[in-house]
Amino acid sequence: MPRLRTAALTLLAATTLAACGGNDPEAAGEGMTAPLVDANGTGKGTVTIAFDDKAATVTVKATGLAPGLHGFHVHKTGVCEPDSADPAKPETKGAFLSAEGHLAKEGQSHGDHDGDLPSLLVQEDGSAELVATSDRLTRADVLDDDGSAIMIHEMPDNFGNVPDRYTTTLDDTTKKTGDAGSRVACAVLEG
Repeated sequence: MPRLRTAALTLLAATTLAACGGNDPEAAGEGMTAPLVDANGTGKGTVTIAFDDKAATVTVKATGLAPGLHGFHVHKTGVCEPDSADPAKPETKGAFLSAEGHLAKEGQSHGDHDGDLPSLLVQEDGSAELVATSDRLTRADVLDDDGSAIMIHEMPDNFGNVPDRYTTTLDDTTKKTGDAGSRVACAVLEG
């Protein structure tokens, strides 16, 4: 009788532990983790994206960044080329420009792009951690044929919110990027 009880408890424990392991999005094939690098190829952390039937959850863990708020977005194309041309303006070159603009549907303005995520707050020691869930990011859009890139920008993102007292209209830079500045770290997401 004690052996039967021990076997039953062992089976119950194994089943319980196996069920607990089912929440790992990568193990279940529901997500992925990508390295985050700067323009010199130096590792700056990781980005994980996990999808379910309702939304995508993006988790970033970063180090070695300048303290303060930084724009944080999903960009259209899954490349992180350190010195690349902007596809919209090939004469313009810079870090990660070939990743194109934010993931967005036709007619979406900045602040309303599917790829707009909350700003990343970097601590005084250069580290940051953020988890953001968005029902605007789908597996089909993020992991399409050319993938997507997660981008950390140099400055805060204004999300296209500029009070009327400062300007009569939003300029093209604010409409496209939220004045978040250059791209300082990038991770490729591809399926």
